[in-house]
Amino acid sequence: KLLTGILVDKIGAKKVQFLCLIATGLGLILFYFAKNTLTALIAATVFGAGLPLITILVPLLAFSLFGYKAQPQYTGIFMGMISGSSMVGSILANFLFDLLNSYKPGLAIFAGVSFALIPAYLILYRLSERDKKYEEQEA
Repeated sequence: KLLTGILVDKIGAKKVQFLCLIATGLGLILFYFAKNTLTALIAATVFGAGLPLITILVPLLAFSLFGYKAQPQYTGIFMGMISGSSMVGSILANFLFDLLNSYKPGLAIFAGVSFALIPAYLILYRLSERDKKYEEQEA
């Protein structure tokens, strides 16, 4: 968390959010291909680098994307989405393991979802920048 805070101060919440999405996806891919303990430890470290995405970046991201006034509303929406996806993801991962006797399909799906969020995030970022420019012109 400390490193995340330092990175946010240096390069901004939006870029750190992007890096966390990439770390999450890469960590899941590394878990998928892990053949030994060392590879699994590396995967866990890379995946762990993406965890601030859930823990501390949500309010910062909401503020940087939507501004001070809208931050509480979007923080609540983002936290609801994270909670819902955590519930569904855990159930789906365990269901896939019971069905296929392997975590690999679940890891592949979740890595795909992580990487699919990157363009969605970039679109959201562009839209928020456009809206900020529009608000500045109105003022």
